[in-house]
Amino acid sequence: EILNGMRIPTLIDWGFGDQEVPLAVGRKIHNQIPDSRLEIIKNAGHNIHVYHPNILYGETKRFIQNI
Repeated sequence: EILNGMRIPTLIDWGFGDQEVPLAVGRKIHNQIPDSRLEIIKNAGHNIHVYHPNILYGETKRFIQNI
């Protein structure tokens, strides 16, 4: 697949309680992208950026600092 060909560090943030796109999809994407990091956000659903922007910011900042 296309995802297997990605060769850049990739952060995948996923809400544990996402009812629109299940966590299993996030895990599958993570497994297909080499060097990806899957962060599962507890008490979050589909719209992490809307309801948990500070958590998303923190995860993104840590990820960027470590690449």
